[in-house]
Amino acid sequence: MDIQILTDKFCDHSSYIRGYSKDTIKRYRLTIRYFCKFSKIQEIEQANDDNVRDFFFNGRTRRNWSPATFITYHKSLVVFFRWCQKEGSIENNPGEDLSMHRLERKLPPKLTKQDA
Repeated sequence: MDIQILTDKFCDHSSYIRGYSKDTIKRYRLTIRYFCKFSKIQEIEQANDDNVRDFFFNGRTRRNWSPATFITYHKSLVVFFRWCQKEGSIENNPGEDLSMHRLERKLPPKLTKQDA
């Protein structure tokens, strides 16, 4: 099935049934579109573990994604693939086995005497 049709259905479901914000829906659309463009796929059946792994490997090595960017793309794609699996469009979730990157923990900024 065409992945753009599934994206529209997924975004409608996320917006009207789940009640997600417009920014979340926009993030879903952009992530799925970027994945399809990078992987050169048009059908959901073409998405597999290798495509997803290459997408994330390219993001971390060539595009220098931060851990937060990696996690955002990962969450968006996994939710989409999980929805496709639930709808019966694909048999397994290609992004599910990919390990998550850990976020860096940063200390809060130091306050000056004047700020305190």
